[in-house]
Amino acid sequence: MSGSRTSYFSLLAAVIASVALLWPASARTHEQEVSTPYAIHVPLLLKLLSKSRGLSERLGPDVVIAVAGEESLEQVRSIAEGKKLLGKPIRVVRMADPDDRPDVIYIGPDSPESVGSLLERAASLGAITITGVGGLVAEGVALGVKLSPSRHPKITVNLPAALAQGVDLPSDVLGISEVLR
Repeated sequence: MSGSRTSYFSLLAAVIASVALLWPASARTHEQEVSTPYAIHVPLLLKLLSKSRGLSERLGPDVVIAVAGEESLEQVRSIAEGKKLLGKPIRVVRMADPDDRPDVIYIGPDSPESVGSLLERAASLGAITITGVGGLVAEGVALGVKLSPSRHPKITVNLPAALAQGVDLPSDVLGISEVLR
Protein backbone atom coordinates (compact mmCIF):
# COMPACT_ATOMS: atom_id res chain seq x y z
CA MET A 1 0.00 0.00 0.00
CA SER A 2 1.36 3.42 -0.85
CA GLY A 3 2.19 5.95 1.86
CA SER A 4 -0.64 8.32 0.91
CA ARG A 5 -3.20 5.48 1.01
CA THR A 6 -1.93 4.34 4.38
CA SER A 7 -2.12 7.93 5.65
CA TYR A 8 -5.64 8.34 4.29
CA PHE A 9 -6.92 5.16 5.94
CA SER A 10 -5.13 5.98 9.21
CA LEU A 11 -6.71 9.45 9.23
CA LEU A 12 -10.10 7.96 8.38
CA ALA A 13 -9.83 5.48 11.25
CA ALA A 14 -8.85 8.25 13.69
CA VAL A 15 -11.79 10.43 12.63
CA ILE A 16 -14.22 7.53 12.92
CA ALA A 17 -12.94 6.60 16.38
CA SER A 18 -13.14 10.16 17.72
CA VAL A 19 -16.65 10.76 16.37
CA ALA A 20 -18.02 7.65 18.03
CA LEU A 21 -17.01 9.00 21.43
CA LEU A 22 -18.70 12.36 20.87
CA TRP A 23 -22.22 11.55 19.93
CA PRO A 24 -25.14 11.10 22.23
CA ALA A 25 -26.57 7.68 23.03
CA SER A 26 -30.03 8.89 21.96
CA ALA A 27 -28.77 9.18 18.38
CA ARG A 28 -27.81 5.51 18.40
CA THR A 29 -31.06 3.77 19.20
CA HIS A 30 -33.46 3.69 16.24
CA GLU A 31 -32.46 1.59 13.21
CA GLN A 32 -34.41 3.77 10.75
CA GLU A 33 -32.70 6.95 11.88
CA VAL A 34 -29.43 8.21 10.55
CA SER A 35 -26.97 6.25 12.64
CA THR A 36 -24.04 8.62 12.13
CA PRO A 37 -24.11 12.41 11.88
CA TYR A 38 -24.61 13.82 8.39
CA ALA A 39 -21.33 15.72 8.78
CA ILE A 40 -19.56 12.37 9.03
CA HIS A 41 -21.41 10.02 6.69
CA VAL A 42 -22.06 12.36 3.75
CA PRO A 43 -18.35 13.18 3.15
CA LEU A 44 -17.49 9.52 3.77
CA LEU A 45 -20.04 8.39 1.15
CA LEU A 46 -18.70 10.97 -1.34
CA LYS A 47 -15.15 9.73 -0.73
CA LEU A 48 -16.39 6.17 -1.22
CA LEU A 49 -18.00 7.12 -4.54
CA SER A 50 -14.75 8.76 -5.66
CA LYS A 51 -13.04 5.38 -5.28
CA SER A 52 -15.43 3.66 -7.72
CA ARG A 53 -13.51 2.72 -10.85
CA GLY A 54 -15.06 4.03 -14.07
CA LEU A 55 -17.53 6.35 -12.35
CA SER A 56 -16.05 9.52 -13.82
CA GLU A 57 -16.72 8.35 -17.36
CA ARG A 58 -20.43 7.82 -16.75
CA LEU A 59 -21.04 11.19 -15.09
CA GLY A 60 -22.13 14.30 -16.96
CA PRO A 61 -20.59 17.73 -16.49
CA ASP A 62 -21.86 17.82 -12.92
CA VAL A 63 -22.84 15.21 -10.34
CA VAL A 64 -26.54 15.34 -9.51
CA ILE A 65 -27.47 13.92 -6.11
CA ALA A 66 -31.22 13.58 -5.64
CA VAL A 67 -32.28 13.39 -2.00
CA ALA A 68 -35.41 11.63 -0.77
CA GLY A 69 -36.56 13.42 2.40
CA GLU A 70 -36.87 17.13 3.23
CA GLU A 71 -34.67 17.26 6.32
CA SER A 72 -32.14 15.05 4.59
CA LEU A 73 -32.22 17.36 1.56
CA GLU A 74 -31.23 20.34 3.68
CA GLN A 75 -28.51 18.40 5.51
CA VAL A 76 -26.97 16.87 2.38
CA ARG A 77 -27.22 20.16 0.47
CA SER A 78 -25.44 22.08 3.24
CA ILE A 79 -22.55 19.58 3.19
CA ALA A 80 -22.19 18.57 -0.47
CA GLU A 81 -23.47 21.47 -2.60
CA GLY A 82 -20.58 23.28 -4.27
CA LYS A 83 -18.07 20.53 -3.51
CA LYS A 84 -16.59 18.37 -6.25
CA LEU A 85 -16.67 14.65 -6.89
CA LEU A 86 -14.04 13.38 -9.33
CA GLY A 87 -13.40 16.99 -10.39
CA LYS A 88 -17.07 17.65 -11.22
CA PRO A 89 -19.29 20.02 -9.24
CA ILE A 90 -21.98 18.47 -7.08
CA ARG A 91 -25.56 19.66 -7.39
CA VAL A 92 -28.07 18.52 -4.76
CA VAL A 93 -31.74 18.38 -5.75
CA ARG A 94 -35.06 17.16 -4.37
CA MET A 95 -35.88 13.62 -5.47
CA ALA A 96 -39.29 14.62 -6.79
CA ASP A 97 -37.90 17.10 -9.34
CA PRO A 98 -38.65 15.54 -12.76
CA ASP A 99 -36.25 17.87 -14.62
CA ASP A 100 -33.16 16.42 -12.97
CA ARG A 101 -31.74 13.05 -13.90
CA PRO A 102 -29.73 12.04 -10.83
CA ASP A 103 -26.43 10.20 -10.86
CA VAL A 104 -26.85 9.36 -7.18
CA ILE A 105 -29.93 8.95 -4.98
CA TYR A 106 -29.51 9.59 -1.26
CA ILE A 107 -32.23 7.82 0.72
CA GLY A 108 -32.84 9.58 4.02
CA PRO A 109 -34.72 8.41 7.10
CA ASP A 110 -37.44 10.97 6.34
CA SER A 111 -38.07 9.76 2.80
CA PRO A 112 -41.78 9.86 1.93
CA GLU A 113 -41.27 6.96 -0.52
CA SER A 114 -40.60 3.33 0.29
CA VAL A 115 -37.10 1.98 -0.18
CA GLY A 116 -38.40 -0.49 -2.79
CA SER A 117 -39.94 2.32 -4.83
CA LEU A 118 -36.73 4.36 -4.66
CA LEU A 119 -34.62 1.36 -5.67
CA GLU A 120 -36.87 0.82 -8.71
CA ARG A 121 -36.50 4.49 -9.67
CA ALA A 122 -32.74 4.28 -9.24
CA ALA A 123 -32.61 1.24 -11.52
CA SER A 124 -34.70 2.97 -14.19
CA LEU A 125 -32.49 6.07 -14.02
CA GLY A 126 -29.16 4.22 -13.80
CA ALA A 127 -28.43 5.94 -10.48
CA ILE A 128 -26.34 4.78 -7.53
CA THR A 129 -28.10 4.56 -4.16
CA ILE A 130 -26.52 5.73 -0.90
CA THR A 131 -27.73 6.21 2.66
CA GLY A 132 -26.79 7.14 6.19
CA VAL A 133 -29.45 4.77 7.57
CA GLY A 134 -27.64 1.59 8.53
CA GLY A 135 -30.45 -0.90 7.97
CA LEU A 136 -31.24 0.22 4.43
CA VAL A 137 -28.15 -1.35 2.87
CA ALA A 138 -29.50 -4.79 3.75
CA GLU A 139 -32.72 -3.78 1.95
CA GLY A 140 -30.87 -3.14 -1.32
CA VAL A 141 -29.23 0.29 -1.09
CA ALA A 142 -25.74 0.01 -2.60
CA LEU A 143 -23.62 2.04 -0.17
CA GLY A 144 -24.14 3.22 3.37
CA VAL A 145 -22.63 4.14 6.66
CA LYS A 146 -23.92 2.61 9.86
CA LEU A 147 -22.94 2.43 13.48
CA SER A 148 -20.93 -0.69 14.30
CA PRO A 149 -21.44 -2.63 17.55
CA SER A 150 -18.32 -0.89 18.87
CA ARG A 151 -20.06 2.46 18.20
CA HIS A 152 -17.86 3.45 15.25
CA PRO A 153 -19.15 4.50 11.82
CA LYS A 154 -18.78 1.58 9.44
CA ILE A 155 -18.91 1.65 5.65
CA THR A 156 -21.42 -0.92 4.42
CA VAL A 157 -21.53 -2.19 0.84
CA ASN A 158 -24.34 -4.29 -0.60
CA LEU A 159 -22.10 -5.91 -3.20
CA PRO A 160 -24.81 -7.26 -5.55
CA ALA A 161 -26.62 -3.89 -5.50
CA ALA A 162 -23.38 -1.93 -5.91
CA LEU A 163 -22.29 -4.01 -8.88
CA ALA A 164 -25.75 -3.76 -10.47
CA GLN A 165 -25.56 0.02 -10.09
CA GLY A 166 -22.10 0.18 -11.66
CA VAL A 167 -20.10 0.74 -8.48
CA ASP A 168 -16.69 -0.95 -8.74
CA LEU A 169 -14.75 -0.48 -5.51
CA PRO A 170 -11.14 -1.59 -5.11
CA SER A 171 -10.30 -4.40 -2.71
CA ASP A 172 -8.62 -2.08 -0.18
CA VAL A 173 -11.92 -0.20 0.25
CA LEU A 174 -13.92 -3.42 0.48
CA GLY A 175 -11.40 -4.66 3.03
CA ILE A 176 -12.31 -1.91 5.49
CA SER A 177 -16.05 -2.23 4.81
CA GLU A 178 -18.80 -4.54 5.90
CA VAL A 179 -19.69 -6.29 2.66
CA LEU A 180 -23.12 -7.87 2.22
CA ARG A 181 -23.12 -10.56 -0.45
